[in-house]
Amino acid sequence: MEEDKPQGDDFLSRYSPKPKEPGNGMKIVGYNLVVLAAYSVVCLTMSGGFILDAIALAVHVLICFALAIDRRSWFWALSGLLVLIIGFSSCAYLGSMESMH
Repeated sequence: MEEDKPQGDDFLSRYSPKPKEPGNGMKIVGYNLVVLAAYSVVCLTMSGGFILDAIALAVHVLICFALAIDRRSWFWALSGLLVLIIGFSSCAYLGSMESMH
């Protein structure tokens, strides 16, 4: 009967939360910014690319915020906010380039 009871250190090590690895959240932000840069460059080379860039940006931001809610991670929300801010400015730049031609 004594064997069924968990021992002190074994019990704590089994049920204590595992420490999170530092930097994983910033990897999420970095990868999302790389994806944003990739489709912005592709849209820059196309005629009328700012419309495609705006659509891709909206989908990207919606996915980031949906994952932030689903995974309860502030890094996904931060990533979505940065993608929105940087992407809006790049989309505005592409739109101004289209009006010049």
